[in-house]
Amino acid sequence: MKLRLVARGSVAIALMLIPGLVGSSSSAAGKAWSNAQLIPGLTQLSNGKGGHTGPVSCSSPGNCTAIGQFLINQPSGGNEENALFGVTEVNGKWGKTLRIPGQTVPSTVMTGSISCSSPGNCGAVASSIPSSGNGLWSALAFNETKGVWGSVVPIPGPSSLMTNSEALAISCNSAGDCSATGNSSVAGPGNNGSIDSAFVATEQNGVWGSASEIQGFPTIPAPLLGLDSGAEIDTISCGSPGNCSAGGSFSLQNGSGNSFVVDDVNGVWGNEITLTGVTTFTDGGESQVTAVSCSSPGNCSAGGSYNGVNGSQGSNGVFVANEVGGDWGTDIGLSGATVTNSGPTLGSMSCSSSGNCSAGGTYGNAPGLFLVIEANGTWGSAIPVPGLAKLGASKLIADVDTVSQVSCSSNGNCGAVGTYTNSSNEEKAFVVIESNDAWGNAITVPGVNALGAISSGTSISCVGSGTCVAVGVSQDSNSTATKAFVTSYGAASTVKKVTITCTKGKSKRKVTAVRPVCPSGYKLSRLQ
Repeated sequence: MKLRLVARGSVAIALMLIPGLVGSSSSAAGKAWSNAQLIPGLTQLSNGKGGHTGPVSCSSPGNCTAIGQFLINQPSGGNEENALFGVTEVNGKWGKTLRIPGQTVPSTVMTGSISCSSPGNCGAVASSIPSSGNGLWSALAFNETKGVWGSVVPIPGPSSLMTNSEALAISCNSAGDCSATGNSSVAGPGNNGSIDSAFVATEQNGVWGSASEIQGFPTIPAPLLGLDSGAEIDTISCGSPGNCSAGGSFSLQNGSGNSFVVDDVNGVWGNEITLTGVTTFTDGGESQVTAVSCSSPGNCSAGGSYNGVNGSQGSNGVFVANEVGGDWGTDIGLSGATVTNSGPTLGSMSCSSSGNCSAGGTYGNAPGLFLVIEANGTWGSAIPVPGLAKLGASKLIADVDTVSQVSCSSNGNCGAVGTYTNSSNEEKAFVVIESNDAWGNAITVPGVNALGAISSGTSISCVGSGTCVAVGVSQDSNSTATKAFVTSYGAASTVKKVTITCTKGKSKRKVTAVRPVCPSGYKLSRLQ
């Protein structure tokens, strides 16, 4: 394995289910996606150079926060210099994009993940490398507290573990109480390959404790020339403070790579747990957990992909495994669209309660994107994302076309966002809604074509009674500047309305709306 700095939620532009059940449209009755709007202030913050929206997290309808990175400079022949930004929605209105303080510049940053436990209270992670110097990455964390962004801080830990490290995922259950995962890498003996380590770190009352390496893996020898070994971790989810699950993969002595999960129980991280089932390889095959979602302590689901490249298994597929009451079961391969020899992947998973989840990813045959539902503990067959073919998705471009994220607000009610490539080789952002255990047809994000010929959907968060917010990036075909956008689903019926009192002489009027405005000639007197 090799340390992989993944921009979670960022984009590389020119970068029980009844099997097969599909709804009739992309929207539930009375709900629709809004036209894509530019995130306020990012163009000004970046001096017109643009930026990428990373992940978004909503704690309640109309209250969300997104993070990303914006371009500062693109040196000739060097890495781009960029900086982190955050933007918050309060009661249905997005505020101004703000630069996250405390970042070392000039540097290159990659957003990792964000998790909001309540309005204006979020934790986030990212990774940074200086534009010049030792060329080592640093795992970073930063918080939004009561709507105010704190400074970026390195995640503390032993220098042997954190000197060259990335932070990928975070999960928060209350303000200042989060858990994060990431990876570190050092060169193997004689600079032959690399030796990788997976770490976890916990924040309590706003203070990050020292990161610790996940334990319990089999003894791993030094890598052979040009090969890598060790463990890497991609995802984490917490059912309550101090009760989390995470997952990734580790390499074996014979070159096989097996998937693992690890549990945090009452604040104590245990040893890794090697998953068994279709992901058990002794012949050079590989498997990796890429998504974990926990609905409550000890009740989680994990998923990923496997590839039995050298042995009798000789097949590729997507797997899932369930943890019930703190015990992980045997992993199983999904049926349906993901049964292929073309390298399917599972990109995202979301569980609203134990045994009720939805997930999405890629498979080898165009249009190449799938969705799957677990209902009452039973996984259905994976289906191609409905409606993509009608949108002109006739091919699958690796590392571009994807189901970026799935998010569920309740059992059988979820949303997904991603990217497809049309017949004109243009990347397009799409959204799709699951209602009552049936996925509707995907649609291109409304209004996104007016923002740019090229677009990509990066992240989605659904809360309440099916309210979703999705973010992404657009770009004109003849421009290098990128523009971050946001779109919402069902927001008008769920965002809290505000009442104001307006006066004109002795006359008074009360106006109640999501964004109330005084009538012409009246002045704001009081906000209730």
